[in-house]
Amino acid sequence: MKKLILFLFLILSGLSSFSQTAIKTSTTPTQLTAGNGTVVVKSGTTNVNVTTTVTSIPSVSVTTGTISVGGFTVKLLNTITTSASPDYATGDNVGAINTLTSAARSSGGSGAIQDLIIWDKDAQSPNLVIDYWDTSPSGTFTDNAAEVIAGDHAIWLGSISINASDWITQGAITRVTISNIGIRFKSVGSANIYFTISTTSTINASSTSEFVLRHGIVQD
Repeated sequence: MKKLILFLFLILSGLSSFSQTAIKTSTTPTQLTAGNGTVVVKSGTTNVNVTTTVTSIPSVSVTTGTISVGGFTVKLLNTITTSASPDYATGDNVGAINTLTSAARSSGGSGAIQDLIIWDKDAQSPNLVIDYWDTSPSGTFTDNAAEVIAGDHAIWLGSISINASDWITQGAITRVTISNIGIRFKSVGSANIYFTISTTSTINASSTSEFVLRHGIVQD
């Protein structure tokens, strides 16, 4: 009887010790493939082999690319094709429909237009209205002709106004910086968004590339 009690005591002591010992993975990892495999775990100084059957290994697809933490800024350049003659009148479109290519990181991506700088080669310093669209608008946007905006409210992102007093003149060049625009967008069907320009003053341009624009965009 004493031997039986001692035997049971030793068994219970071992179980208690085992239950209080953290199970650690082996320092040598075991790769499982479809079929039978053995995983080695450790309890104290004792290795315990656990045999399992692996019916399938799920595949993982990894796409390489750039991971950016926080906002990612791009500067997009557009040179507007303009007319040297006749003069632009109030209400005329300046250029055609312009594309901000890859304004978003990917098709359907989003971001915000943060700032805009414009270089005016002929120092005209005009009053301008710039409208932004998530897809190409369906109105009439012919250079040096009256702008006609159709019922495109669903794709209109917003607009900014530039006044003659906003321009800085130095010699034959004027330039303007518009900061803190904050127009949010989500591209549709591509990574691009679009903009159109109209004037609310006359422009006597001598260049066929009168305005150079550079948008600063923060991409999500």
